[in-house]
Amino acid sequence: MTRAVAPALVALSLMSAAAWADYTVVVDMAHPDELSVTLKLPKAEGAPHRLDVRGAAWGLQPQVHSAACGSVPLKQQKNGTWIADAACREVNWKVSPVVALDGAVDVSKHATLLFQNPRWLLLADPSSLLRLTDDTAAPASSITIQSGRTAVLGATPLGKQAWRVPSAGNAPEFFVVGDLPARSRTIGAFEVRYVADDQRRIEALGLEAGHERLLEYLGRVLPPPAALPASERTLLVVWIGIDERRGRARVAAGNRSLMANYVIGKPDAAKLHAAQTLMVLAQHQFRQLADLVRASLPPLPPSVNESLAAYYALKAVRTVFSGPEVESIRSDRIEFWTAIDDALGAGALDSLVPDLLRSSVEPGGRLPAAFVATLRARLGARTDALLAKYGGD
Repeated sequence: MTRAVAPALVALSLMSAAAWADYTVVVDMAHPDELSVTLKLPKAEGAPHRLDVRGAAWGLQPQVHSAACGSVPLKQQKNGTWIADAACREVNWKVSPVVALDGAVDVSKHATLLFQNPRWLLLADPSSLLRLTDDTAAPASSITIQSGRTAVLGATPLGKQAWRVPSAGNAPEFFVVGDLPARSRTIGAFEVRYVADDQRRIEALGLEAGHERLLEYLGRVLPPPAALPASERTLLVVWIGIDERRGRARVAAGNRSLMANYVIGKPDAAKLHAAQTLMVLAQHQFRQLADLVRASLPPLPPSVNESLAAYYALKAVRTVFSGPEVESIRSDRIEFWTAIDDALGAGALDSLVPDLLRSSVEPGGRLPAAFVATLRARLGARTDALLAKYGGD
């Protein structure tokens, strides 16, 4: 399914669960070099409002400037935090998109981008939205289109012409605005929308078809909870090319969206570049699906999360590619899981992963005790030998 996104003037409203506008982002596609944003503030309890760009803490370059309460400029501290008086009920600011040159965009910078041919915008929450500092418990907001035509694509729909913006305690999100086609695929339990800077290159590399196969596999290993509504099972993937002389395959991961660099290079390296792109994408996709399974539980230790994501990314990519290109992207982080999977046999690890992700966190970065007990029941003394060899415990 192809969907056009082509407004002349788009007003985007980010609204809280209480249905009053938190953010409004106005995009004039005739003059898209500067976006106007407003944020309605809750009533303060005497102390001033403190706002920041969440990506600044990650080392990203903020794109916010000219922040004010009405016509009064906000004070900005050295750490990048803006201060609004307690009486302020609405702040406003400008965002200047980075002009995206073909083959030169590194998605890891999480920047709001302006593409010229065709003209479209990628709006990045981490670099462009001010948020109340430490307000991680606030409910999710939404991004709405105040236009007669569908002009914005996001990941999680909340209703007619509305998309969710996750709260500050969750991963951020990305949104697409402008005149370009978008494609949609139903993949297992998920509805996936794709946007690309150059659809011909994506087709030549087989990236959308490859993503479909790896998501089908990961979705079987980590099926979403049966009660999860359809709106929570929609995903957005944005493909942006980077020249092999400028960078490599990278992914900026949102709560339900993924912004992926694919490598533009020599034709004889196309399979390797495609495999590398899908490998990185699959690691982030695994983490997104794992978050759905784990729900509100605290995250597992990074050593478990990262190594398991790397192992299952490789397994997923092997459903798409085989040969030296895939083997060349192996990681030493997967040796433990490879050994466990081989010992269990016949892909039996797949059936244990959902329970592993729902297990309680153990101190010291150790594997959950319930999972280790299951391994011992199936493998006996071999479990302790493998744990000792690979440091899995």
